[in-house]
Amino acid sequence: MVVALCASCDIETSDNGPLDGFWHLEKVDTLATGGSRQMDEQRVFWSFQGHLLSVVDKIDPTTECVLRFAHDGEELKLSEPHRSNREEGDPLLTTADALRMFGINALEESFVVETLKGRKMVLRGKDVRLIFKKF
Repeated sequence: MVVALCASCDIETSDNGPLDGFWHLEKVDTLATGGSRQMDEQRVFWSFQGHLLSVVDKIDPTTECVLRFAHDGEELKLSEPHRSNREEGDPLLTTADALRMFGINALEESFVVETLKGRKMVLRGKDVRLIFKKF
């Protein structure tokens, strides 16, 4: 009986390897100027699961946005950002303003995956380098 029940269930799994999980944004480097901003005292997180990325400032959960992503090992592409607000139907963002606090500067953005090993991830975009620690 138990076997029959399990056989009828479809369990969706994620095949994102070490990318999956909850990442704390620790530092943002501005590539053009060489400047850096320490973020380790902030509560800005990226969370990957399935084909969705959730970005949120845990101090102000109303900042949460959800994006689609594609990851091929060397590149991470972000697209289709929505404000996470079920009551308003998770509206599609039309400007990147709400994303900038997360290190995302465009509605569609690509990052080179410089490091993704253990509890460390480093992403390099057109304008910034983002350094994360996995929780």
